[in-house]
Amino acid sequence: MSHIKKTFESFINEEFEQVSEIRRIKDIVRNVNAEIVKETPELLVLRIGDFAAAKKLGSPSWGIVHSERMWSYYVDKYTNQYFVYDFSKSPTDKEYLLGVTVKPGGKIEHAYYQDDTPADLEYVDSLGLD
Repeated sequence: MSHIKKTFESFINEEFEQVSEIRRIKDIVRNVNAEIVKETPELLVLRIGDFAAAKKLGSPSWGIVHSERMWSYYVDKYTNQYFVYDFSKSPTDKEYLLGVTVKPGGKIEHAYYQDDTPADLEYVDSLGLD
């Protein structure tokens, strides 16, 4: 019985942490130039409007959150920048957060996991970002 109780408590704690993280992200989105473009229980997809929003919501491993010049290099008036949070993954998993730059017509220009390694483009394509 003790093992079942510990497992249940662990599950509840993980769920609580996830809900808290989602609330934290949504609170930031409300106060910066970003918008939620897709939300499911597993995913939160944000369109990021400027460097200040990227800095608050992006991975510390990405150049676009440290340098406005890097932001401008990757993102211009013709592209969209998305951050994708995958809550089915642990926050320590590189796939938990994804940064995607999309050109007009939905062409993926850049896609990186939170550790700044290139992302699986088939997965990114399946998100339907444009």
